[in-house]
Amino acid sequence: MISRLQRHWTTLTALALGSAMALAVVHAQTRPRAPNGAIGLPGLTAQDYFEIRELANRYPYLIPTCDGEAYANMYADDGVFIDNWSNNGVKEGGIRWQGREKLAEAAGSGPLECNKSGLISYMATNHMITVLPDGTVKGTVYTLAGGGGRNPDVMRKNDPYEDIYVKTPKGWRFKQRAHVRDKNRPASSYTEGVYPMGDPRGPAKGDNRRLKAR
Repeated sequence: MISRLQRHWTTLTALALGSAMALAVVHAQTRPRAPNGAIGLPGLTAQDYFEIRELANRYPYLIPTCDGEAYANMYADDGVFIDNWSNNGVKEGGIRWQGREKLAEAAGSGPLECNKSGLISYMATNHMITVLPDGTVKGTVYTLAGGGGRNPDVMRKNDPYEDIYVKTPKGWRFKQRAHVRDKNRPASSYTEGVYPMGDPRGPAKGDNRRLKAR
C-alpha cells in the first residue's frame, strides 16, 4: 500500500514539474520581443547583456591593482565615478571623478600614493540590469567583502554600486558609477573620503594621503 502511494505521488510530482517546465517554455516563446530580437530587456541583445555583466564582474579585479589606465578604460570618455559612500562624499552630495585623468587618479595611479595589496577584497553579486523607457541602461551591483566581525575570512554584505551604462565604439562602458552606502550601517564604519587633486576641498600639492579602494 505504501509503495503504491509513493509511486502515485512520484507520478503526480513528475507531471506537475513537466507541466511547469512546459508552461515556462511557452511563456518564453510568446513573450514580446524587442525589434532586435532580445527577450526580457527591451533594446538589449544577449551579447549586450553579457558584455555589461562582464564589465561589472571585471571591476573588482582592477580595484586592488592601482592600474589607473585599465580602470579608466572601463568608462566612457566622459564617464564619471561618484563617491557617495564616504562621509565627505555623503556630506557633499557626491565627490565626482570625471574624465580619464581623474578616473586614473581615483584608482590610485595619480599623484596620491597608492598602497593596495593586489588581492581581490570583495565580490560583485546580485547584478540587476534595467532598461528605462528612454533607452537608458542602469544597473545595481551589491558587494560581499571579507572582514565581518574583524575576521577577513568572514564575508559580509557591503555597499552597492549604482550604474549607468553606455555602448561606445569600444563596447559597453560605465557612463556613471556611484558607490553608495548601505543606510543600515553606522556612519562610524565609513572613511572620511578623498577629494581629487586640484579640488580646493582636496589635498594640497605634495600631500601623500592614500586613496581608499573604490
